[in-house]
Amino acid sequence: DQVRKQIEQFRVMSLEPIKCNDINYQYTISGSCIAYPEFGNTVDKLLQNGDVALHKVKIRGKNKNIIFSQDMFDENINRLQLEMQLRNSVNNNMEGFLLYYHPLLSATDNSCVGSEALLRWTSPEGRVLSPGEFLPCLESSGLMNKVGEWVLKTASLQCKKWLDKGAIVAEDNELIINKKFSMSINISAHQLIEDYFEENLLEHLKSIN
Repeated sequence: DQVRKQIEQFRVMSLEPIKCNDINYQYTISGSCIAYPEFGNTVDKLLQNGDVALHKVKIRGKNKNIIFSQDMFDENINRLQLEMQLRNSVNNNMEGFLLYYHPLLSATDNSCVGSEALLRWTSPEGRVLSPGEFLPCLESSGLMNKVGEWVLKTASLQCKKWLDKGAIVAEDNELIINKKFSMSINISAHQLIEDYFEENLLEHLKSIN
């Protein structure tokens, strides 16, 4: 409690700007508190858990202080485990990743005018996760570009196959492909800022005609 109060005092002090060379500078203070030895009996472990708590503060908007808790510890362990599983999937030829295609139908003739590629991932335990559960981990771990490239190539290739066939056959149903058929694919901001993203995309589309 004493440490928490001190951090709060520093935070309140930061509300007042610092003047230097006739310029007012505003700053913020974010802090984290760790219980010793409950959540670390070494300096390295305390600093590691402190970084986890501090990251949580920054996500919540900075200029706050937070106490490292058991829930935060469990969440970090789960995140590390998820990252390891996702990395294994990427390294094993995208094992576990799959795309669902949501059809868009014409109201006039019921033909398929488009489809949206929806990414899903099946964990080693057999649970199918939605993007909201694993995309943040892909982005923070640097795996997003590789998975995004796989999505682009897989979805565009599927689009090409349907266009060539002129129909989508799913189970016992058949959807006629409209001449204006298009495939919608979600792109991560991480991909858009990647060097040569546009060139690589155009080259792939050209290769599959």
